[in-house]
Amino acid sequence: MRRTTPVWLFSPIRANSCFEALLAVPMVHPRSSAASCRLSPSQSCAASRASLRLIPKALDSCSGGSARAESPWRSRPSSAGAGRDVAVIGAGASAMDNAATALEAGAARVDLLIRRETIPAVNKLTGIGSPGTVEGLAVVPDAWKLKIHDYCAREQVPPPSHSVRRVSSHPNAKFHMGCALAGAAEDGDRLRLDTSRGSFATDFVIAATGFRNDFADRAELADIAPHVLSWADRPDFPEDLPKDGSLGASPYLNPDFSFREKTPGACPALARIHCFNDAAMLSQGKVSGDIPAVSTGAKRLARAIVAQFFAEDVEDQFARLEAFDTAELDGSEYAPAPSLPGR
Repeated sequence: MRRTTPVWLFSPIRANSCFEALLAVPMVHPRSSAASCRLSPSQSCAASRASLRLIPKALDSCSGGSARAESPWRSRPSSAGAGRDVAVIGAGASAMDNAATALEAGAARVDLLIRRETIPAVNKLTGIGSPGTVEGLAVVPDAWKLKIHDYCAREQVPPPSHSVRRVSSHPNAKFHMGCALAGAAEDGDRLRLDTSRGSFATDFVIAATGFRNDFADRAELADIAPHVLSWADRPDFPEDLPKDGSLGASPYLNPDFSFREKTPGACPALARIHCFNDAAMLSQGKVSGDIPAVSTGAKRLARAIVAQFFAEDVEDQFARLEAFDTAELDGSEYAPAPSLPGR
């Protein structure tokens, strides 16, 4: 019996034994005409991560020296920051966790640079949280998907209250509101940060500024990236939304999480790749990375794949149907009646 081999894209899991197991199998079905867009084993493994961290451009000139832009803090030994000054750019959950870790590791001072005048306090999607939302965001019209996700992105998601308190409980933690990073430069063995409220020097900078999904920037995915249909490629994509923004750059996925081709027939192999990470959110809803509903997404993905297996093997399945002869009754369970009533 032949088998199609799908490739799952999990984020942020790195290549491990489960992905190594996929390396020995072909990525494209023998009947596929995707000769010009075949996926190598290395690409199947690298597909586990398709997002890149966003480092502010203001830090571009600060790649050397003992004062480094770090993201995240845990990427270097915690003892390295003991007794040193740390600046954290951002106000999301990861910013709070990194700031708290630095403080707990003995940082002398932690300055959080926050562009907004206040930290977002309301998680808007919680207001419509329900099984209907989990399932419904995948099936509402595209215009509603864009409207809902654009609104939530602009409102932003607040960090957990306990994470903020974990930081604010330290007297040497400073929240600088309305403080946008404007520039940075090496200043001896420290970094000078220029902000909308003035300049100061620090020892470490943690850029907790999020990430973006960009397949083209991943060398191992660069061959397929030009063939992936994005939301911005759709003729009905709203003109008031940036095509290179997070929504426009999102892949326009099939219901089974697989990629669609930008040009039909150019790369049929894309139908064998299922995108199960943050990049799937606009097409599928928050079911491929958000803790409350990731199990729903995993089941949706698994059901789609097994259904695809059955459909592609339907001739073999029918042959098995015809050949199956395991009896559940042996004839001893009943006795034929000799006649109808009254006869």
